[in-house]
Amino acid sequence: MTAASDLSSASVSPRTPADRRFDLIVFALYAACITLVSALHEPWKDETQSWRMAIDSDGVAALVRNARYEGHPLLFHLLLQLLGHLSRSWWAAVVLHIVIACAAAWVLLRYSPFTRLERALVVAGYFPAYEYAVIVRPYSLTMLLAAGACAAWTARTRRTVLAMVLLVLLANTTAMGLVIALAAGGAFALDLLWRDDMPLRLTRRQVALAAASLAALGAVAIFVALQVVPPANAAYRGEGLLAGNRSAWHLGLALTTPLRALTPIASIGEGTVQWNNWVFRPPGSAALLAEVLVSAVVVGIGCFVTLRRRTAVALYLAGSLGLVAFFALVLIGYARHHGHLVIVWIMAVWLSRFGAPTVWPRAIQSVALRAQRWAPTLFVITLVPMVIAAGEFLVGDAMLQFSDARGVATFLRTRSLDTLPMLGISRSDAQSVAALLDRPVINPLDQSVGTFLVWGTVLDLPPTEAQITTLTDTLLQRHCAVAMIATRQMDVPVSLERSVRMIYESPDRPMSANWFRVWLQSAPPSPRCPSAPGSAAERHTGAR
Repeated sequence: MTAASDLSSASVSPRTPADRRFDLIVFALYAACITLVSALHEPWKDETQSWRMAIDSDGVAALVRNARYEGHPLLFHLLLQLLGHLSRSWWAAVVLHIVIACAAAWVLLRYSPFTRLERALVVAGYFPAYEYAVIVRPYSLTMLLAAGACAAWTARTRRTVLAMVLLVLLANTTAMGLVIALAAGGAFALDLLWRDDMPLRLTRRQVALAAASLAALGAVAIFVALQVVPPANAAYRGEGLLAGNRSAWHLGLALTTPLRALTPIASIGEGTVQWNNWVFRPPGSAALLAEVLVSAVVVGIGCFVTLRRRTAVALYLAGSLGLVAFFALVLIGYARHHGHLVIVWIMAVWLSRFGAPTVWPRAIQSVALRAQRWAPTLFVITLVPMVIAAGEFLVGDAMLQFSDARGVATFLRTRSLDTLPMLGISRSDAQSVAALLDRPVINPLDQSVGTFLVWGTVLDLPPTEAQITTLTDTLLQRHCAVAMIATRQMDVPVSLERSVRMIYESPDRPMSANWFRVWLQSAPPSPRCPSAPGSAAERHTGAR
């Protein structure tokens, strides 16, 4: 049997009993691992923001209005809002996220055409096993729906309608999910129109099908764009070329994202695993240029590995280049964003293993035959760094502190300070504490009050002394003390430190790098406030 027929049969051969046992064992280990780490994981500000916005928005219309500055479509928020009718607990959101991650892992294990080793490495990689499994964000839905679309498209009896429905849902997970859905939809249409063993000869029916496919993709893109494009009055409009950032450094970083996605290993320092701090971050222009060249090689390897089928190459190039363009134009992002390149990578290799190989022109055919021999080995090699990164973060999150928001909330609650008015000096970080306490936070910048933020027309900047003093003076007329939630990066002005007292500081650098500080301002002694809340409390440094 040739390599080509081996790969072709991989996606259609039924799993043997031994294969099914292997998949069940890997799945059980995966589910147990992410459940354990999720139980130990402290929620970060973006996680609590999505959760509280969903459950505290009064209906779908309010959710649409509140989320218009978030930059994400509404699908994940709607799921959280629906869940909120059953339980408002943070742990309900965690359980939902674990279910989504486990469903994605099961689809990959059960339906992908990969070998046992490849299947185990894929689900044990950084994105399926940690970033998109433990951290409660919409990206887990992207992974699930992308895998589901591939499974439907490559089923023995192709489920075209199901695949298209899943792609529409995929487009509504994130802006990057839209790019993937458009690339996959185009690749699926190409698969229908152009047989791998024949030249392209379009009939009227095929032309009509192509036109309908393009119209459908355009309609989906417009629908999602209406949800994610910031309103005209939005203070934050991205960090890329569209926002006026023309620096060569920014463009170079965007071009390195294919490399960053496949090697999401983080720096270790200051006693922790430094999430979002890539170990290979270039220190200067020469290193950046070298990494751009290596990223170009990575894209070349991707084309080589998927060369067995025209559809797979089309998906890989359209998805990868589309995402790189997004990072350059809109947002460089972090590992959680770059992981969408890995989703494209897995989908493209999946499609390359399905069906008969493409009959390429003679100049390409010899390369394609060579690629079929080397593709499995190269694919396994690309998965190894992601497994290393998954181990780094799973162990780190289980043993270290990811975020100190829960520590601050516990400190305030145990000292009966959780009923005080809370001022958000670092308003996004303060939101995470207030969300866990089920208490509103007051934002000095725009004087908004709530358990979540509506970003609106105000950037996340440090409030001025005048803004803080105006609010605290008003609050102290009715309360005996005010708690101020700050961070080391966004702290109270130095000029105010004489009139306020620090009562809490994160003892170590959390994995997410948000060192919290809690300051207390008390009203002058009076019959109303003979002893202000927390007046006897000493400065505290928390611990996990």
